[in-house]
Amino acid sequence: MSDDAQVLLTLVISPMLEHDVIDHLLSMGETGFLSFAGSGHGGSGREMSIVEQVAGRQKRVVFQIHAPHVRAIAIRDELASAFGGAELHYWLTPVLESG
Repeated sequence: MSDDAQVLLTLVISPMLEHDVIDHLLSMGETGFLSFAGSGHGGSGREMSIVEQVAGRQKRVVFQIHAPHVRAIAIRDELASAFGGAELHYWLTPVLESG
């Protein structure tokens, strides 16, 4: 994939980090990203509270950032560095078309 190819960076984090991640993204100059509530299913039992184990899901916040591939990697790396040790799950998806 070329560095300027457009991708969608999807991040999944704990709700406890939501405001810190938003502040960090804004301080990095990122604008136009999305964030919304989500539920994580199938996590390790030791990572889940008793309430989450009974409910079968964990509350999560999902971020989506549309950016060139090289920029998405830089964002991912910066967040991993800033929030090292925090549960941060991500994936990159090619964007075939946008408008």
